[in-house]
Amino acid sequence: MAKPQTVFVRDATGLVKQFSTTDVLLIAAALVFSLQAVSVQFPWYAGFDPGADLRVALLIAAVPFILLMLVYWAAGVIMPRSGSDYVWVGRIFGPAVGFAWSAYYLLALFGAGYAASVVSVVYGLSSSMSIWGFLYNSPGLVATATWLSAPMGTFLLSTLLTLLFAAVALYGYRAIRILLYGGWAFAILGIALMWYYLSVTNPTSFAATWDSILSQYTSYEGILKVATQQGWTPATITLSASLASIPIAVLFLLGGNYVNAVSGEIKNVGYAVPISLLLSLFLGVGFWALSSTLTMNAVGYNWMSAVGYLFDNAPAAWNSAVPYPPSMPLMLSLVAFPNATAILLIELAFVIGSFPTLFFYYWIPSRYFFAWGFDRILPAKISDVSERFRTPHWSIFGITAISVVYLVLFNFTSWPSAFAVATLIWFSSFILPSLAVAIVPFVKKDAFQLAPGFMKKQVGGIPMITIIGLLSTLSFSYMTYISFLNPLLATVTTVGAYATGGVILLALVLFYVSVEYHKRKGIDIRLAFKEIPPE
Repeated sequence: MAKPQTVFVRDATGLVKQFSTTDVLLIAAALVFSLQAVSVQFPWYAGFDPGADLRVALLIAAVPFILLMLVYWAAGVIMPRSGSDYVWVGRIFGPAVGFAWSAYYLLALFGAGYAASVVSVVYGLSSSMSIWGFLYNSPGLVATATWLSAPMGTFLLSTLLTLLFAAVALYGYRAIRILLYGGWAFAILGIALMWYYLSVTNPTSFAATWDSILSQYTSYEGILKVATQQGWTPATITLSASLASIPIAVLFLLGGNYVNAVSGEIKNVGYAVPISLLLSLFLGVGFWALSSTLTMNAVGYNWMSAVGYLFDNAPAAWNSAVPYPPSMPLMLSLVAFPNATAILLIELAFVIGSFPTLFFYYWIPSRYFFAWGFDRILPAKISDVSERFRTPHWSIFGITAISVVYLVLFNFTSWPSAFAVATLIWFSSFILPSLAVAIVPFVKKDAFQLAPGFMKKQVGGIPMITIIGLLSTLSFSYMTYISFLNPLLATVTTVGAYATGGVILLALVLFYVSVEYHKRKGIDIRLAFKEIPPE
């Protein structure tokens, strides 16, 4: 009797279900908001959207993200596997589409998610060191901060952090939990200090503090005068301005859905996935809304708008006025001065408290590499799992190498400006998973039976899961269109277009080369996509 053909690499992945609901919620929340993201986000938003109220914009922007979280809830529960949305898209639309889509998706995760985030944290550390050096008259610290902000210094520290994250990822669950909970401890401390100091400050006292410390550069009122000279005018907060700012406001809420990439390693996935997806989104809206409210009440809306206008639209004028970025650590350090302990804790919290966000942007792509290897699109070796640590070490080596390549591009080339399509890729990448959810009742009826109960109910003869999927598809199609038109969100350059098209083309070529290679060995890897991978 002939031995049946083996389609998957193994009968089990070798990964272990070890992440609890709390673990997954903290991971998702770290991807929606982090202290480092607060650093210059408010002047950035106020500068580009005068008259907008971030709180109103967030409430409206949350609607498409609720739909997206419902989409990922369905995918995570029906197909709880590593690289869940890749598995989902590949099983609904076919393997070539699934692989090309996930490669396209990772382009944004690597090129803008991880590389930009780790560089941002190094930038934040450099700024904090400069502020400390200025406040406490330490020229050596200022010189170190200046070196750190240069391309070589940023690259070296970014690479060092990447190697640290690689060690944590290779060691596995225990090390990941230490980084997750330790990082969140610093983040909570930093958030508490930020909210406290902002809550006890008002524009009058902040202006007096600013003038007493930074008067050698430009006074509080001087910022308003410089901004006016550059073309800024005070704006009244209106609903229309808030609505117009939604394409930028949605960027505050990206990230929580990425936890589905590790849904094959989550305990009680049917409970943990919806809790983490939806609660992280609601916590994110609350965090950003409260932080924005306290910030504007503390420094003054018009002043923040003027600062943002200069920083966004006239950086040379800003640098001439104040030689420091208008970061949250700067503002909090001024308010807390001369309390050196509080300032040090704030600056440490803004760096270490951001480590969970950095780590998960780095780590999550390893699960896609693993899934590709398990489906044999990439060499099966990529899906090997360490027996001791239960981690896919070859996948981690792969993402580490790619991360370093991206850091080289980010620090020593014009890549950040040339590859300015990340937001466009991000928004458009959610279209296929949403559409797959919409059609699953018609093309995968067995999978549809595994959907959450309320999604199987019908409205006018149409399953709720289809309605949710279609609404999410339309929402992110529209946001893709808006980001294409808005140069603040995305700019399609020649390099960006070639890079994006090249990744998709390369993925398709790799897939069909792999199909032919395995076919000569008597294995049709496309058969794997007719089934959900084993756990």
